[in-house]
Amino acid sequence: MTLDFTSDPSRRNLIGELPNARTPTFDLDSVYGLGPEVHPYLYDKSDRLLVEGREDGRGDLQRRAGTGQGPGEAVAIIGDPRNDENKLVAQVHLVFANLHNRFMERFGGDFETARRFTRWHYQWVVLHDFLPRIVGEDLVDDVLLAGPIFFTEGKRNAIPVEFSVAAYRFGHSQVRPDYVVNNSSGPLPLFALDGDATGNDLRGSTRITASNRIEWRLFFDFNGSNPQPTRLIDTKLSSALFRMFPGPPGGSSDVQPDERLLAFRNLRRGVAMGLPSGEAVANHMLAVLNQTGRPTHGLQILTDEQLGGQPYRDARGQGETPLWYWILAEAGALASGQRLGPVGGRIVAEVLVGLLENDERSFISEDPGWEPFEDLKRNGKFDMAALLIASGDVTAA
Repeated sequence: MTLDFTSDPSRRNLIGELPNARTPTFDLDSVYGLGPEVHPYLYDKSDRLLVEGREDGRGDLQRRAGTGQGPGEAVAIIGDPRNDENKLVAQVHLVFANLHNRFMERFGGDFETARRFTRWHYQWVVLHDFLPRIVGEDLVDDVLLAGPIFFTEGKRNAIPVEFSVAAYRFGHSQVRPDYVVNNSSGPLPLFALDGDATGNDLRGSTRITASNRIEWRLFFDFNGSNPQPTRLIDTKLSSALFRMFPGPPGGSSDVQPDERLLAFRNLRRGVAMGLPSGEAVANHMLAVLNQTGRPTHGLQILTDEQLGGQPYRDARGQGETPLWYWILAEAGALASGQRLGPVGGRIVAEVLVGLLENDERSFISEDPGWEPFEDLKRNGKFDMAALLIASGDVTAA
């Protein structure tokens, strides 16, 4: 939804001047680009998304020529290079390419119809599977039935920085340091360890092969398949993401040690964007919700203990908590790390629902009563597991 090439985290930025290189809608523009007429290199002559055939039959993203045996040697040719940052996201991208191509077969090669229903099934999963897991079904129902109260109609032409710079960075605490991707892989680190040039990890820009092909039952629940859980949403940053910006070989660098830490960069970006504190946002939300009679879903002002012992107060007890840290602490204190708390949850729910409502091509706007195709539902519902089966990446069992 967002890609910012221009903001400078070392200084205060004017929010209204920050361009977004992605469309702020759920239109899969990272998969489709601007379509076959503008980005023909993403498609074959029949307007199917290009994928490469591999030995196990499930394909790979199309890639630049290279051996693919070392990091960076086979960069994917796709609409957003971030979708090839690691093999997990790359294979999610591939799922949606395969789903589009299956819908092309279903609708006799009609590109616009195939793209529309690929997007709508994706939007359904975001709204009815992903979002309830992240913020809770009661909060989703409240926002759907009564509408957003903070992310209102006049603000929906841009992504709020409270979302992009704080609330939606909750995943930085969830990522596991390693993953078992299939029954023969063993645990593979998400990124290489220092000095590791073997490629025996999940870094992107290398070819997807049988050895690193994801068995999706290890990641999503297919009738009790017991997938690997994420880490909790709390203030403990994932070790896989803790130090993502190493200095150059030899240790000589103008970059200060703290600036190589993802947490430091997140906090500094919050300052550069002029984000309000967690206390300020929580107090404002609580006042507005009480005034309008909307449910608060347990919203409260966190205590020093819940915040981890005054981590951002000076010796005089002054200072307030950065919003990103507040949202992580709230999830840990009020939701046991299983989902976002009421401040973070409402920001995420209102933005995601608001973006769908504001998009005239979404299923909510174009056909509010639409549901996924009956033959693609699983046990009467359509979730990410059902989408994976529909794409052909999982065999129905």
